Amino acid sequence: MTLEDRHIPLAGSNNFRDFGGYPTHCGRQVKRGVLFRSDGLWKLSDEDLAILSPLSIQNICDLRRTREREMMPTRWHDDSTAKNLHLPLMPEDGPSTLEKARIQTAMSESPDGARRIMIDLYRAMVSDQFSLNNLRQLLLIVASENELPVLIHCSGGKDRTGISCALILSLLGVDPADVMEDYMHSQALYSDKVNLERAATQVFDHGSSGNWSAEAVRPVYNVEPAYLESALNHIGENYGEVENFVRQALGLSAGEIEQIRRNLIA
Repeated sequence: MTLEDRHIPLAGSNNFRDFGGYPTHCGRQVKRGVLFRSDGLWKLSDEDLAILSPLSIQNICDLRRTREREMMPTRWHDDSTAKNLHLPLMPEDGPSTLEKARIQTAMSESPDGARRIMIDLYRAMVSDQFSLNNLRQLLLIVASENELPVLIHCSGGKDRTGISCALILSLLGVDPADVMEDYMHSQALYSDKVNLERAATQVFDHGSSGNWSAEAVRPVYNVEPAYLESALNHIGENYGEVENFVRQALGLSAGEIEQIRRNLIA
């Protein structure tokens, strides 16, 4: 199955796609039409909403901070019964990832500082209790057949959404290479379309001292294998495998994990 088979082209969203269809180690495959992922939904047009209506999405899992939701509120069908759930994977207080990048790059044009921030962010999303609590809620949603189909999204659909979808696919027994492939699709669909010069003006204060460049902030907008690997390596080092992580760190029972697999594997 190619990216073209998964991607749903929309005027107001670049990274909307079905992340089902991958083969699992048991010789079956992840169901199509029940798992969707996306970047932000605030620019969806009426035509986009008409395209998405037949998907019958029951839950929209928004992984963004409250401030992001207020600045860029989700646009969805007025008559939809879908629940718009707030499950942030970053603490509400403290600087954003972009603000951290500004601090790191204020005295240098090197992208190394921003790349380090991204690696640390991914590890935090599978270790900080705030994030773990909301990952637990997300998995409990997919454990209930009546709550599907589900849409998982953040602003770019690549980092918070990326780690969430990678955990689900890994729990379902999808090969690590396919998990990484699904993650990396966001580079072509989202990251490569970001105007770095324009984005940099949103991150850096032109009146501040220090050097900066669009290239210095590029790692914040990219997806790189090292980012996802940092999270998965943390899980491997501390729990051995994703199922143990889901049971021990997220507190799901063996029965709930089995129900997720019944719901999502064809």
